[in-house]
Amino acid sequence: MNGLPAQKSPMCFEPWYELNVMYNGRLACCCYYNGPASTFDLDRWPDLFSYWNGDFMRKVRSEVVDNVPEGSGCKGCVVFKYRSHEEMSQLFQGSPQDILSPAQLENRQRAMANFAAGKLEVDHVPMRFYFNFGVSCNINCIMCCQTPERPSHQTLDADRLLAWKPHMVKAETISVIGGEPLILPQAIKFIRAIVQDQDFSTVRMDLLTNGLNLDKFIDELSAKTHINFCISLDGIGDSYEHIRAGSNWSRVENNLLALKETAARRNLKWTVVTANIVMKSSLATIDKLVRWHIEHDIHPNFVDFMNFSGIEDTYFKENIFAFPDLLGEVPDWNGKLEEAIHLLNEKGWFGSADLLRKMKLDLITRLFSPLPNERQQMSCRKG
Repeated sequence: MNGLPAQKSPMCFEPWYELNVMYNGRLACCCYYNGPASTFDLDRWPDLFSYWNGDFMRKVRSEVVDNVPEGSGCKGCVVFKYRSHEEMSQLFQGSPQDILSPAQLENRQRAMANFAAGKLEVDHVPMRFYFNFGVSCNINCIMCCQTPERPSHQTLDADRLLAWKPHMVKAETISVIGGEPLILPQAIKFIRAIVQDQDFSTVRMDLLTNGLNLDKFIDELSAKTHINFCISLDGIGDSYEHIRAGSNWSRVENNLLALKETAARRNLKWTVVTANIVMKSSLATIDKLVRWHIEHDIHPNFVDFMNFSGIEDTYFKENIFAFPDLLGEVPDWNGKLEEAIHLLNEKGWFGSADLLRKMKLDLITRLFSPLPNERQQMSCRKG
């Protein structure tokens, strides 16, 4: 099966871009794929292309070449809920090419050509490897989809992942996540290997973390020039500590600022961004959250509430998009959102401002529409 010539670019780039490998053996095209996926054999390590060009990945590529069918795990993707096809495609094309090795550049060119042609079987390696090492964590967020799976000791094996080094050095990004990766032994072992190996010097590492343990690792992470830190926040101060129960705002704030200071002092090409879920508790202080980001020049990203089985109580209490009547419990929610949008535009962070504007319009539309019967028919996704 060598491909389909497409009249236009496929609807989503992810099946040509990312290989998403989970601690429990689930393998997919991205972490938002909401359907039956491939099974990853944790006990042996076959060739990368047996997965990358396997039945599942070819099936997903075929589904997004034209129109995503009903029943597909891509149907109703939350990533495209507030973003256009053009905006998402820019992410595929937006990596800084000045730092890439010849092997990475060649892989990028093959990936772009395969994507544009809608090929189902490809001759490039993933531009992004996404490794979820496990669900163990050092805090207990009220909306965490992984809570029902704890305690679980399933984990990816660092040495087995590193056997894919000949492929991974051609990638542009290696993403590491948990749980909390900075408490997972195999994740820490893998991070150290990537940081210390100069063969990965032009491969950017994404470290997705709650930031609570960062102070223990900043010095050794400084051996790698290209790291993108994505810190989960949702709020600041008391709001943060309510949502991310068991964490400590002062410590996390200090760690975020230490990242920026270390990068500036050592001339490292680090980026520091945050991930923020818009829900009832975070909406109440979203203007303060945005002011904090602007004060410290740290770019915020926003997503709406995602539902998973096991967090139904929080879903009913916090999901303002599913239950807009909850907005009545947030004084001046409209004014807070307007202020946040204004501040983001004033800063020049137009993408984040536009995302919040679309969320606001969505909330207003839902608020003045009949309340859906979602309390009885809640669609759950299992991670």
